[in-house]
Formats: sequence, C-alpha cells, structure tokens
Amino acid sequence: MPSFARIPRYALDKVRQELLVNGEDAHDRLDDAFEDFEEQQPVVASHVGQILSRTLSEPAMALGFFLSLSIWLAFEHTHGAAVQCVTSEELHSTKELMSFDEGLRREESQESLETADVIGMEQPALVEFVHQHMEATLEARRSEVSAAEIELIYRTVLVEILALSYAVQPPQGFPVSKPEVLA
Repeated sequence: MPSFARIPRYALDKVRQELLVNGEDAHDRLDDAFEDFEEQQPVVASHVGQILSRTLSEPAMALGFFLSLSIWLAFEHTHGAAVQCVTSEELHSTKELMSFDEGLRREESQESLETADVIGMEQPALVEFVHQHMEATLEARRSEVSAAEIELIYRTVLVEILALSYAVQPPQGFPVSKPEVLA
C-alpha cells in the first residue's frame, strides 16, 4: 500500500465531528455526504450498498454505512482530487487480492499476522477508527448485532480501505520505486 495514501488521525477526528453532529440538519448532512460518495466513487458505493443491504439488523446496517462513509470522507478530505475513481476491475482485483492473501495466511500455520493486521499497519488510524466504532456498537447493542454481521461489515470496510488506498495518486515529485517503473 502506498505510504502517501495514509490517512492521519486528525482527518478521522474531523470526519467524526462532521458526521456525528446532532441537530436538525444532521440527517441531511449524512444523505448529502452519501450522495457525494455515490457520485464520486460509484463502484465502491455500489459494492458497499449491495453488501449492507443484505438482511442486517438496523444497528449493523447503520454501523456499516457510517464506517464506509467515514472512510471515504477521510480519503476525500485528506487527498481530494488525488483519489481516482475506483473501477469495477480495480475493486474486483482488490477483493481477489484480499481473498488470496487470506488464503495464503490460513495455509501458512506459522504466519502470525492476519490480512487485517497488515492493513492495520499500513492504515493504522483508519483501522483503529473502525475498531473503536465496532466495539462501541457491540457494547451498546450486543443483543441486536451478530458476530456474522460484524465480520461482514469489517471485511467490507477493509476492502474499501484497500481500494481507496490504491486509488490515491502519488503527489507530484514523489519518488517512484524501481518495481513501479518496471511495471
């Protein structure tokens, strides 16, 4: 994952404040933000929508949409126009890469890191943000949210994090490594 695509903690604090504002226009803000997400990242937004529109409890669905929207907004606020639109082929490749990595790690009994751990090392603030909100939801609504729902949401947002991380274009003048030149 490119180091220049990393999302800083302060960006997530800004997104949290923006989305968790109480008041009359809070619902409208969320709707507007999700419309922007669908417009600027239609493939990723569609993927998230398809996954989360499955039969999920209301708290699980709300958590999934909040996290996916927060992740996109963090990329948008941090990288702006440098975040390219993810194509369906790129999203498919990202999902395949993640499945392949998970399979390799399952087969290698001595491997101590999970795929999610590797993503967490590359995007620590994002993964920490996801964990915090998942834990808060479980704490507040444990009887309403199943472990399978949490796992589905977690996998969905990890795919989103990977896809958007790879969609960030390098800053002008960023040194290109030799393998990137050869590709």
